[in-house]
Amino acid sequence: MKDSLQMSYRGNFFASVRDITAIRAIKTPVSLTRLAAQPRPLYPNVVRTHFGSLDFLSYKGANLPPNKEAYVLATKTAKLIQKSSHLISSPLTIVDVGTGSGIIAITLAAALHKANAATDRVIVATDISGLALEVADRNAQINQVRDIKFRQRDILAGIKQEFGTVDFIIWNPPFYESNDIPTKVRRANFIPEIAINGGQDSLSYYRSLFSQVSEVISDQGVIIVQVRSWKAEEVETIAKSFLRGASSAEIKGTRGQVLGLVIGNIKIVEMVEALGLNTFQKAGILVVT
Repeated sequence: MKDSLQMSYRGNFFASVRDITAIRAIKTPVSLTRLAAQPRPLYPNVVRTHFGSLDFLSYKGANLPPNKEAYVLATKTAKLIQKSSHLISSPLTIVDVGTGSGIIAITLAAALHKANAATDRVIVATDISGLALEVADRNAQINQVRDIKFRQRDILAGIKQEFGTVDFIIWNPPFYESNDIPTKVRRANFIPEIAINGGQDSLSYYRSLFSQVSEVISDQGVIIVQVRSWKAEEVETIAKSFLRGASSAEIKGTRGQVLGLVIGNIKIVEMVEALGLNTFQKAGILVVT
């Protein structure tokens, strides 16, 4: 991946040639048997997670192994994009912020391609870590997804300059409070702390995102963020303090919990309810049609 390789040596997120070479050398198992959605050891420093027909690899020190909630959010977001794309001027621009393993961008791209939806679109996946981008690019190759542009960026920095305004911004930000990161997670030394440490109240990255959004989001656009249920109200308050007059709706997860918030254009927000995305649905029946 030329772009991320060139940028892997910038800033404080140095990616060694050894790590990059190791990631690029990873081969998928010959038989992609269906596994439970739990990380499984595959190679030294590598675990594999499987959702639906998609496989995701995670590399020690590079990214957080993807979780089912991110997969469900991406699948529901794909359905929302498909059904609301007629409300937005082409080409449709979608940005997955802090892509990590690439689960959101790859799931979106795969679902939209399968549904032959929003063909005139640009999908961008950003991360501050060049090493995480190498993993995400490898996962895109494994899943035969070829239409994602990977960029090393701090949240939304430089996105408007390169791609113009954005119609859909999706993010699953670091969600632990800094003093509440489980000991077993720290001791595992697999996940980089920047991928899980959300600051003293776990809301620091939401403030950072929404402080930048007004300069980047299109007039028809929306922001979709993954949240922990008990933080949803606080996140909504933060969002609306930066986006005055914006509409919002909840996306529900597989257990009926609040999984994410959709904030922005009222016509698209209203489609969340119309499509039943704010109600209980099992991940297994989330099919873009």
